[in-house]
Amino acid sequence: EELLEVSPQVEAAVIITRADRHLIAFAPSLTRGAAERFAAHAGKLLDAAEQARAELGREPVVQVEVATPDGHVFVTADANHVIAAVTSADPTVGLVFYDLKSALRTVREAGASTHTATEQSSSTLVVPLAASSSEDDTTTSPSDASSTPEAAGTSTTVKAGRWRRKKS
Repeated sequence: EELLEVSPQVEAAVIITRADRHLIAFAPSLTRGAAERFAAHAGKLLDAAEQARAELGREPVVQVEVATPDGHVFVTADANHVIAAVTSADPTVGLVFYDLKSALRTVREAGASTHTATEQSSSTLVVPLAASSSEDDTTTSPSDASSTPEAAGTSTTVKAGRWRRKKS
């Protein structure tokens, strides 16, 4: 939700883990099924770019853009996560990549904070499937009211790092 608010060119987005392509979050504009399909396609796109990169002996892929007349697909990755987004035609490419990388940084920082909080409390961490934000910038895990039995009764509150583009 925050990414869509900050980057109006982004129409839909998903965040997945890089290693096993587990869906972590998706834009509210997507159904879960559409988000899972989009995540799978984004993973395949990243795999194809990685294969080409390996054949050319280049550094690991961190971003991919596919342009069509109707819109663009962006995939940005760090060591642990991948974020993929769809935009309308003629987006400001550099700005979209900046927003996606900022979103990845927020996920990474929230993950580090959650990991530290989890170690201190020894509770089970369950990552919610839909990204959420609130007025006080906190997110709560395990996923609200617990979708898994082991999550019942445990909660870790993490200060989410809000990110905004600086206005000139």
